[in-house]
Amino acid sequence: MASKRSKNQLKERAYHRTVSVRDSLYVWAGNQPGLPGVHDSEEKRRITSNIQHFTPSTGQWITRATTGTHPLGVGAYCCTTINDLLYYFGGYCGHPDCYHNSITQLDTVSLQWRELELTDATRPVMRRGHGGMISFKHDGVQHLLMIGGVGSKPAVQLPHYKYIELSNGDWCTNEHSMYNLSSRKWSNPSIIGQCIPPANGFIIEKINNTRAVLFGGLEVDDDAKNTRTNNIYILEISISTVLVCLLCSDLNNEDRV
Repeated sequence: MASKRSKNQLKERAYHRTVSVRDSLYVWAGNQPGLPGVHDSEEKRRITSNIQHFTPSTGQWITRATTGTHPLGVGAYCCTTINDLLYYFGGYCGHPDCYHNSITQLDTVSLQWRELELTDATRPVMRRGHGGMISFKHDGVQHLLMIGGVGSKPAVQLPHYKYIELSNGDWCTNEHSMYNLSSRKWSNPSIIGQCIPPANGFIIEKINNTRAVLFGGLEVDDDAKNTRTNNIYILEISISTVLVCLLCSDLNNEDRV
């Protein structure tokens, strides 16, 4: 017999992110029972206006209410942290072909949301989810770097990246989008070395301020075939370039899905 979930356990969910700030963990939204699969509604906002907070000292998950306008992309979003701030990029609404390219900040002290960029279908930043995001600092200014993902048909296909249409009508990309948190301006870095193919579902983690490792995921070829991969890429990041080194590659035909 399945045991009942205790009051201190999280509701079951998928396509979410868990991030750490100091000694705490935070979980927001994700695909979960009871969440309406609509663009926006009062019930959807009620559910996703809360964030779950865990501290080792209590050993409990606590539901905390937030204020302000939170993202509509409640699943498959990217999330990273800078000090006490959480940053959310993109994601999907939960209904067909509705992805976002918004950036929203959550202050974990005040629990106040702040919209930095609204979703804009005409922006040369593909609306997408299932990608990766990290932060880095250059000359005292914090930046966000978003890589890859699956999403809506791009308004602009940038010449140095790839965009592959999938059989379900979604698009997969290896687009790199950079955002300056001080000037609030977008840019697209040049890639030096072997850029990852269009990909989604991978893990990206910082090694230090300007170096990151990207592992695994589903890579998509020019024929829109998905391949599970155990590739490892090392990224050296600056404000205008991303130097990519393929550290390990071991694919075979059995990995195709």
